[in-house]
Amino acid sequence: DVKGLVLEKGLPGVPYDLFESIYLEVFPYNSNSLLKEAFDIFDVNHTGQITLEDMLRIKEKLLLKFTDEEFKDIIHLFDENDSAITFDAVMKEYD
Repeated sequence: DVKGLVLEKGLPGVPYDLFESIYLEVFPYNSNSLLKEAFDIFDVNHTGQITLEDMLRIKEKLLLKFTDEEFKDIIHLFDENDSAITFDAVMKEYD
């Protein structure tokens, strides 16, 4: 799992660009099951969507160095209403 890999490599608190480069090495974009697994990590309440609140909880658990604005920007990439990310929106982006 992503959390285990980050902790195994001694990388808690890494900046986003380093996290992204490591993540892409381990989980290529074209893997639907791995995208779903990553999505489910952030979908804390298992609602089928990732909200800002979900992202902030994961940020604290994994000690990620994202700002709230960066998380808002990520949500906006997938949802112009800035409310949440759905797995369908992720699949459309990486399909």
